[in-house]
Amino acid sequence: FLYFYSPEPDHTLHEEGLPSKNVSRFIEKTARLLRQFASRNPDVLTLPLSDHGMTNVICRDLAAYPDLVDCLQKPLTFEGRTVNFFLKKEKSDDFEKAFRKRFGSFVLLKREEILSSHYFGLGEPSKKALSFLGDFVALSKEDDFLGNSLDKPNRIIKGHHAGIRPEERKILLCKWDM
Repeated sequence: FLYFYSPEPDHTLHEEGLPSKNVSRFIEKTARLLRQFASRNPDVLTLPLSDHGMTNVICRDLAAYPDLVDCLQKPLTFEGRTVNFFLKKEKSDDFEKAFRKRFGSFVLLKREEILSSHYFGLGEPSKKALSFLGDFVALSKEDDFLGNSLDKPNRIIKGHHAGIRPEERKILLCKWDM
């Protein structure tokens, strides 16, 4: 068993979005090289796959909403399309109400809801995994990507993943058996 990972085309898709001529060229070249490898090694089963899909995004900055930022106990974690929030205890209700009002493009789930949904997998999460989970998780169902420039400068990106749209949750798997 041999596993290879490439940071491309993921990196370029973040920068350029879909469609991308550079990504198309990379995929064509990679497919050509994999076909050559498979034809020269007929006893080797080759399974090219992606680790996630991708969708175009619109970057939004939480810093534009001081009332929401004021509710945060820690910086945002996870991804811009699956956003994890640690809140000040007394601010939970205020945050939930304000977030739902401004960010209808996200499904906002309380900690208990995300755990009971098994969104991150079946089985019992470890204590370590639970320590990473905040009070709320927001899952993007449209184009929005959420950052907070008060924590770190926002990198303007055009493509991303980790939301709940079908095109970013699909994993492509090919079988080349020559």
